[in-house]
Amino acid sequence: MNPLDHTDPNMANRLLTRKGLADRWQLSTETLKRRERCGLLPFLKIGRGVRYRINDIERIEADAEVHQGASLAA
Repeated sequence: MNPLDHTDPNMANRLLTRKGLADRWQLSTETLKRRERCGLLPFLKIGRGVRYRINDIERIEADAEVHQGASLAA
């Protein structure tokens, strides 16, 4: 199965580490921590580690996508 295939049922259960998400979004881990504390970033606390559900991350990315209008009113 293609690891980038988002129709894979196991993909919804995949988790990212804080470092993995920081690399994906090109942000610092401190920025992610601030977003967690503010409630902007859902996370799981597993032992001492933090993990993010890939489906939550993809939803945030989809909500953040900017779509430009096809034409402007004259």
